[in-house]
Amino acid sequence: ADVGLGDLLVACSDGVHKHVRPDEWQRVLLSGTGLARRCETLIGVARANGSTDDATVLLMQRTGFGVPRLPWAARRQGAGR
Repeated sequence: ADVGLGDLLVACSDGVHKHVRPDEWQRVLLSGTGLARRCETLIGVARANGSTDDATVLLMQRTGFGVPRLPWAARRQGAGR
């Protein structure tokens, strides 16, 4: 995935994604609370919506100084297309 500065990447199990509606995803992910709290909230929403399966969420947000990509990394990314 091409994750830009400030982007949020979500990985979760079906115990979460099958039970959280799009409007709930948006509300939780845009809440501005810490990443760990948002993960806990998403699992809570899934449980409240009937999930009984394993529920796992991982949120990663790219932060930092926005260092530009190295030239060789940009060439490599375009090679597979």
